[in-house]
Amino acid sequence: GTEKLQRLPSNFSSFNSTKESILISYLETPKSEFVIVQNKDINKSITFRYQPKIAMQIINSFTGESSIISTKMNNTSILPGDLLIFKKDK
Repeated sequence: GTEKLQRLPSNFSSFNSTKESILISYLETPKSEFVIVQNKDINKSITFRYQPKIAMQIINSFTGESSIISTKMNNTSILPGDLLIFKKDK
């Protein structure tokens, strides 16, 4: 089922948008944990700010390729209806 996010995802020290409507999902497999942020607006991009507590991967939703992100504060634009996917190996 779906439930409202009550707290910051555990691997992040900052995690927010600028009042735009987003959907945050958490998925877990035996080997990895994923936090997925979806821009629910199908007409405009949104700005999303986040700061991971640990280095982790961010997955390109178009190519499936991943890159390591650092623990600094990041700003990114999420296209209309698109996803921002974070992955942490267990």
